[in-house]
Amino acid sequence: MYSKELEELIEAAIADGVINEHEQSILFRKAQQEGVDLNELALIVNGRLDKMHRQQQELIANKQASEKVGKILKCPNCGAIIDGMMGKCPECGHVFSGVKANNSIAKLSEDLNATSSYMGMVNTFTGSSPRADILNNFPIPNTKDDLMELMFFLKNKVPMQEVDGKLKSAYRCKLSECVDKAKFLFSDDKDVMLLAMQCEKMISKENKSRKTTVIVALIISLIISSLGIIIPLVCNSSTTESESNELDMILEPVETEISGDMDGCFTVVDKKYKVTDKMGTKIITVEIERTDEKLPFELEGRELFSFSEVGPVAYVQVGFGIEYLDQDGNILDKVSANSGGYDSSECVALVKLNSGKKGTIRFSVDDSAAEAVSFRITSAYEDNGSLEKDDYSSNSDDMDTNNTAEGNATEETDEGNYPEASNRLLKEEEIAQYDKETLRFIRNEIYARHGYIFKDKELREYFEHRYWYVGEHTDVSNMLSDIEIKNIELIKKLESNK
Repeated sequence: MYSKELEELIEAAIADGVINEHEQSILFRKAQQEGVDLNELALIVNGRLDKMHRQQQELIANKQASEKVGKILKCPNCGAIIDGMMGKCPECGHVFSGVKANNSIAKLSEDLNATSSYMGMVNTFTGSSPRADILNNFPIPNTKDDLMELMFFLKNKVPMQEVDGKLKSAYRCKLSECVDKAKFLFSDDKDVMLLAMQCEKMISKENKSRKTTVIVALIISLIISSLGIIIPLVCNSSTTESESNELDMILEPVETEISGDMDGCFTVVDKKYKVTDKMGTKIITVEIERTDEKLPFELEGRELFSFSEVGPVAYVQVGFGIEYLDQDGNILDKVSANSGGYDSSECVALVKLNSGKKGTIRFSVDDSAAEAVSFRITSAYEDNGSLEKDDYSSNSDDMDTNNTAEGNATEETDEGNYPEASNRLLKEEEIAQYDKETLRFIRNEIYARHGYIFKDKELREYFEHRYWYVGEHTDVSNMLSDIEIKNIELIKKLESNK
């Protein structure tokens, strides 16, 4: 419209949205030199300023409107739109870390520490536990770093002998929830699965320890009773001759369908169940009915065992668990389906029922579930596979259990005779001294630490006598760390040269 020089002066003058007297005098002087009408110039400049102001207001309005809708989350690596529940990008596989909304383990520690010892103790009158309530209501994070940090935190708390029984139960339940979420979000992540497996072992040991304590107490009570000595089982109450007494505690199934691995194959008979006192142990007996649904595994040529038993080469392990719920539906305590209930043989008997037939299974009710009003039954199974499935060890290599790393390597620890094989990369010169049998033992011990159930009878019997070994899995290949895989390759190489 005007000369290039005058246009540049106009743009420079209105760049900040206002024109001062100095800028106006420069424009007027240049316009006079070019013979431009000053009133016309003033009109043009004011119009451009008004247009600039309207555009700025529109930008602000659009920004405010978009913020009301919410935030769009994008992968920082590839820019793909993601869901807030995702732990990694579905497009490029980038694992998210440091997400502020989920990075809250420090907040949990602060909340627990802020609750004084007096407030944290179980209230004798109400049965409440503030610290346990904090744990029960704490949300499980979705990112790998935060989830693993929380699992490490809880893993160290579960074995502690807490004064507050409800708090110990809350630690155990929350850790179990973390394991379930880890399997759902990071099933293909070896680091997460290794930690999840370790946590599962700890939970299993805790459940077995509780069960063992109950059994020992029952045996002692039976021995003393046989000598004619009367032991009061309940304080401030008279001893009765009845072995099993009904209590005031009544629980109802929150749902009749039994969820888990055998979903749809069994239902809970819908009725009220009374908790009984069996020689000092609270027991609930639940009636289960077999449906028409086909079992998710085949039994032909194989045997049934509970999770507390180890069968022959080809077998299926089955189990039922229970979750005790309060009036708000929160889990107060639970028995994992992988532990098998009060009597493991009852799990096997239920699975063998024909369609339409009923059976019963018993579960112990700990003090941590004293406020429970309902329950939910869960199920689990693990298929050992067929006879043709290869073992991790060669069946042609017969291990001499009297000539193993017990005598040639280090002293046995909670992780075996040679835990270094799982903790660091081994050097060829430090293990080349061992004979072929010892090397084979060191290699198989890596699988044993992950709970592998050996098909080779001699290996299986040997590891079952190790106090640290818990056989739980028929395939642990996805649990091995990079260090363990490299060490296995090195040991196999040395074995082949012996």
